[in-house]
Amino acid sequence: MKSQWMVAIIFLDRVFRRVVRLLSRYSVLEASNEASLRQAQNVSEECKRLMDENDKLKKVMLKGM
Repeated sequence: MKSQWMVAIIFLDRVFRRVVRLLSRYSVLEASNEASLRQAQNVSEECKRLMDENDKLKKVMLKGM
């Protein structure tokens, strides 16, 4: 009877450790995903700003001609 309990305890310990590892990996991936999204948003905003600036410069150049 004791051996069955030990097997069950060892099994549950392994399952618990696996769940903890998976949750840890998930949190790392979630943080990485969040950082990538923020970076993409910043790049997109900077690109829009540069395109707007480029359009303004084109208008100034066309007025000067």
